[in-house]
Amino acid sequence: MVNGETNTGSKILDNEQLYDVFLNFRGEDTRKSFTGNLFHALHNKRIKTFMYNDNLKTGNQILASIFKVLKQSRISIVVLSKNYPSYALCLDELVKIIECRERNNLLVLPIFYDVDPSDVRHQRGSFGHNISHHEHKHGIDGIKRFYRSFMMLILPM
Repeated sequence: MVNGETNTGSKILDNEQLYDVFLNFRGEDTRKSFTGNLFHALHNKRIKTFMYNDNLKTGNQILASIFKVLKQSRISIVVLSKNYPSYALCLDELVKIIECRERNNLLVLPIFYDVDPSDVRHQRGSFGHNISHHEHKHGIDGIKRFYRSFMMLILPM
């Protein structure tokens, strides 16, 4: 598995699922507050949860491992915060989360933490500003893919 992952709890779903819940979040915004508390609450209910740590090195091998864990999860909780789009890994994971929702019936639950849902929808404020910084690396097509993923996340299926 991925170095730096945190998981606890007992298996409550079928054998095909490695984790019950995959947490997607911007660590510096919510790890020591909302997401950390959510993880502990899930753990206390014996729900097997994947939560990586910020010390995890990035790279294709790590991404592949994270994506494998995501595909083997039943639910993904996406905690959107003001700085969420400033970290490329969050955006890459979100694209994969939406893909898993469409292909594998992954249940996806968005949570808006200290960010207005309309800022996410319209890419305004710090949320929109942080996304635009990725254009040099991902190009306009990458930005469109991120935007589509946000729209798919916040609009009902």
